[in-house]
Amino acid sequence: MTVYNDSKLVNYNGTITLTGLYNKYTLNMTKGAASKEIAMGVYYTQISNKSAYITPVLTGTVANSTAAQSFVKDSKLYFTVKNVNSTITNSGTTLFNSTGVNVGLDHIPAGNYTLYSANATLANMSIITVNHNMSISPVYHTGYKLSITNNLSIPASYHIKNGSKEITTSVSKNLTILLPSLDFTITSSGNFTNSTGAFTYVNTTSNTVTPSSTMHNITVKLTPTEVYDKISGNVIYYSKETGVSGANVMITKDGKKVASTTSSSGSYSLAKLVPGTYGIYANYTSGGKEYAYFQNVTLQPFKNLTYNVSLTPAYTVTLTGTNNSKPVPTNLTVTGGSVIAPSMYTTSQADTNGFILPANETYAFTLTNTTVHNGMYVNYSASQTEFLNSTLTETLALHKDIISKYVLADPSVTGYIGENVKTSVTIYNRGDTNDTLHMYSGNSTWNLTFSPNNITIPVGGYRSVAVNTTIPIAPAGNNSIPVMAMVNGTSQYLGHITVNVMAGESYNVSYSKYAEVNGTINMIPVTVKNTNNTAITVYLNISNAAKLMKNYDIMTYITNSGKNITNITLTTGQTVTLYIYAYGVHGKTLHSVPVDLETNATINGTNTYMNKTITPVLPSASIGAGSSGNNIINNYNANPAMTIYIGIGIIIAALLAGIIGSSIRSKKKR
Repeated sequence: MTVYNDSKLVNYNGTITLTGLYNKYTLNMTKGAASKEIAMGVYYTQISNKSAYITPVLTGTVANSTAAQSFVKDSKLYFTVKNVNSTITNSGTTLFNSTGVNVGLDHIPAGNYTLYSANATLANMSIITVNHNMSISPVYHTGYKLSITNNLSIPASYHIKNGSKEITTSVSKNLTILLPSLDFTITSSGNFTNSTGAFTYVNTTSNTVTPSSTMHNITVKLTPTEVYDKISGNVIYYSKETGVSGANVMITKDGKKVASTTSSSGSYSLAKLVPGTYGIYANYTSGGKEYAYFQNVTLQPFKNLTYNVSLTPAYTVTLTGTNNSKPVPTNLTVTGGSVIAPSMYTTSQADTNGFILPANETYAFTLTNTTVHNGMYVNYSASQTEFLNSTLTETLALHKDIISKYVLADPSVTGYIGENVKTSVTIYNRGDTNDTLHMYSGNSTWNLTFSPNNITIPVGGYRSVAVNTTIPIAPAGNNSIPVMAMVNGTSQYLGHITVNVMAGESYNVSYSKYAEVNGTINMIPVTVKNTNNTAITVYLNISNAAKLMKNYDIMTYITNSGKNITNITLTTGQTVTLYIYAYGVHGKTLHSVPVDLETNATINGTNTYMNKTITPVLPSASIGAGSSGNNIINNYNANPAMTIYIGIGIIIAALLAGIIGSSIRSKKKR
């Protein structure tokens, strides 16, 4: 077959790839045409050369014995951009179009783009024009970090703009990005959902940031607007497409009525709805016959739903609940109507409950009644399952539900981290059974001790229990600690204790006096622990480092993970082991001399100092075939030069003694 170029690219030279179910061919196109013998079939067409990709409008190619295919006149050109500067790999480089949308580096239409490229410390943001496959080498400059959060504490994307340069960040609740040394305006808009509904958001005023050697921290003020959707559609008879006017249409959520309407001109509409799953119910009576619909529907965020209701033959259900043979007000809950997605609907309270349901379905009916007796809530209920194939009228006798219910009056207490605090809780029995409660903390971080630990409370009564706890490392402010109880083998939530943790005031520094060895370097381990309830930065310094170098030729510095440091940031409760490196210079041996470690941190606006003088026990050596001592080998304290002289003398004496002995033996033989 022959594949040729029927567009304005008359002199196009490149490669055509034909991919079929069983075969794949590569054709070289010269001056707009390529020819090759291939098997008949249907192929996917890809076309490219060193300058661009070409995407045909029709990417399918049919090959037969006489086929000649062309890619049409409005084929589009796409290009690839590659960063060849080894400072930043391609993974840290991307392009943004004129609206700030990230388009990546591959398959890019011609146009102007914002190039953004960065690593941990260097950044570039510039405008480039893409009109062919490009290899670029951006010039990088030291950037500054921008940390962005928002007042709603939601994941959001941010538009960062400088003149015509604009990028849009990924969606994040707490975002940190490296920017070149330019002024930028920050805006944000988008949408989000939570348990209450769907919302759009926008910041009412833009934020402006300027270059800085330190990290910028900004909070973008977002204004949310709730977005409502609607469910609408036609109401028709099941057997024909005729629209039904005057049908009652209702939607429910979690068993409760949300909205209702009456169909008009064969259609209905229910607006101002939040996302979620709803039960949709409709009924209609005509000519003495009843029709109904009962099903679940799901409304997605930011999307109106078109949903048609098809009425089917139905029957009236009437249920009455009695207590001691007397009718009482009840709530009626109906579950059923679909095997796949059961629907649910609860009526308002009445002595008799009833409504119309689609026929030939199985339904579960539940009547409930709640009364107050001696200050306690007592529940009554009755249930029945029916296959509905005729009008149903039933009277159900309610029975008392056994309820095990305990309530804790929530107390509060205040203290510092590490402090043992005490309080008392009052637990009420709001149920109708007497149980033994085994109480425990619902938060493994907080060890709550109860006295007594096992209690029994009479129905309608209460009991006070003493509680004490040692406050662990926890955030400053109110901490809610759940109180749980094991009741008849079931865990039950009683309430919570509020502990107001005061802001911490310290951190701990400890060390080991025994130094470790790494070649010629002795390492003194130092442990720093943040006992504060917020993150802190601890600054570290060996205050007598200059003196150690001047008087003893000992070099000292502080390291963490092999890097020299002057400070370290610790999160709440974090513990880090650092090392003081010490070694002799100028050929001098290392002495066990005091090292003065000075640390300080700003906590609650106050500069807190903690200094330690460390006199390490250093590893040492002694001459001998074996080894002994506390760490490695004993100290060798003799004069090295004198030792050498003595050794040479011993060797010379041994040689002289050998020569003299040999001479004496020779004379005796003669």
